[in-house]
Amino acid sequence: NTLALKGYKVLYLRIAEPDGNILCLSQDDTFTFKGEKIVYSSKEEIYYNNFAEDICIYWEKTKAFKNGVYYIDIFCDDALLGTSTLVFE
Repeated sequence: NTLALKGYKVLYLRIAEPDGNILCLSQDDTFTFKGEKIVYSSKEEIYYNNFAEDICIYWEKTKAFKNGVYYIDIFCDDALLGTSTLVFE
């Protein structure tokens, strides 16, 4: 992306359980998105150099997964970069 500036970026991973609860270690783990503080599951600082690369953000499982659809979002620089779903049966 030639429009994004080179430099250090913080990526935020947000995982929502089927009931909407966000998987997190602490309710104090927040970042600002569109003027609101929201809880994140994990974060990773990277150096962006204007080229595509594979990035992994790890989240440590702290409890058993419930059955249902989990919603996964990635945020950076006050933007939602992507979203996905994962189903546990």
